[in-house]
Amino acid sequence: MECWLSSPEALAPKGIKFVFLCSHEPKDIFFIEDLHEHASLISEFMSRTLGVGDLKVVFSDNEVIGSDYILYSYKVFHGGDYVGTCRFVAYCNKLIKSLCTISSGIVFERS
Repeated sequence: MECWLSSPEALAPKGIKFVFLCSHEPKDIFFIEDLHEHASLISEFMSRTLGVGDLKVVFSDNEVIGSDYILYSYKVFHGGDYVGTCRFVAYCNKLIKSLCTISSGIVFERS
């Protein structure tokens, strides 16, 4: 899995400070626990990248799109405060893309 952090100026007016985009080989996800495990990996990556130790990624909901896609949404918390959202895209029970946004109202110390 390869992940990138960006801070797109075009999204700043919408309150978005950081965007994490992860590209990976399609990964089987037959159970929600498989997705929770992936969310933990994403949380660890974001914590390391932003230099914070208490980011939590918590399942929020999912939405079926057509007959083959499911969009899973997770909320991101820092110190108990809501700071962003992660979305995981699955196609035919395979995780194909991960995208997280972190709001601009939060201050992180990056090294």
